[in-house]
Amino acid sequence: MSLNNKIALRIIAKQLYRELRKNATQSEKIMWKTVRNRKLNNCKINRQCPIFYDLYGINKFFVADFYCHQKKVAIKRDGGYHERQKNMML
Repeated sequence: MSLNNKIALRIIAKQLYRELRKNATQSEKIMWKTVRNRKLNNCKINRQCPIFYDLYGINKFFVADFYCHQKKVAIKRDGGYHERQKNMML
């Protein structure tokens, strides 16, 4: 994949995770309040963190609801976003 396509993918991811942060579900808000500012095991946890990967030469990403780089843990909660994805695929 060309560098321009990687940059475009990062721009798309940035727009998406910003939108997801603005429209957090009630359960995400509660969890964020619980884990932010190193409140959980003194670990830095990021919210709505894009994770980029290469699948068969195609660069893709998904947005983890919560991600801790130190522990290598990603948490993805199912919600309305997935329902919209299903409807778009039909």
